[in-house]
Amino acid sequence: MRRPGCLVLMLAACATRTPAQPTQASDVPPQVGPTSPPANEAKMQTLQLTRATPLTLRSGVTLQYEDIVIEEIAAGPPGYPAGSGVTLTLIVEGLGGVPIRRPISLLSQGYTTHDVAWFGPYRVRVLDVKDPYKREAVVELTVEEVTDEVLPGAPVVATITKGGSIELGDATMIFVVHGYRGTTPGETSPLLLTTRYQVPGAEPEEQQDALEGSPMRWTWRDHRFTIRDHEFDDSMRLELSRLRVAPLRPSQ
Repeated sequence: MRRPGCLVLMLAACATRTPAQPTQASDVPPQVGPTSPPANEAKMQTLQLTRATPLTLRSGVTLQYEDIVIEEIAAGPPGYPAGSGVTLTLIVEGLGGVPIRRPISLLSQGYTTHDVAWFGPYRVRVLDVKDPYKREAVVELTVEEVTDEVLPGAPVVATITKGGSIELGDATMIFVVHGYRGTTPGETSPLLLTTRYQVPGAEPEEQQDALEGSPMRWTWRDHRFTIRDHEFDDSMRLELSRLRVAPLRPSQ
């Protein structure tokens, strides 16, 4: 039965879903820099998000959801079991530019669940969706924020050339291009850097940073990159470290 406020989607598993594969130790790529562990669960606050009441992460930055879909997955050939779950879209506004959208899926055993989404320095984990058939469904989640605290452990030093990549554990960073900004006499341009980040199952993210001062550094998620040396638009010698992620208490 289809109920107001949401869409019930009947899917043939063999057409649209790939069963989750067990992860072997050899499948996990090496981490670059110390690992950023999840925050202490005892201190993590479970937050509730409704359609009518977005969460304010900080002044001018809000989190909301849309497009809750109930999934009933028909059994297919061997390896494609019947299943069910829910999908939705999380949206953050106020981090500059257009709103950022990230897909979330909570699926039954045998299918891949994507319950974590990053929005700049914020890591959001969806725990459950209460009353998904109702327009005012309640999304239960936790929110963490990247801090300036560097995790213990020696940083990793690596050299990357233009067009080359560095593995970041569950992601890959690609050095795209260097540039300079037009200036007037007496001004100094920052080093303009474009990088691209690829995470399995997600669209590539391209990031632009204007770097100046000493040392020149930038961050992506909980990764910090410091330039030790560089040849313009050719190569960079980088120091890579990880930053602590801490539970966030959203603004009221």
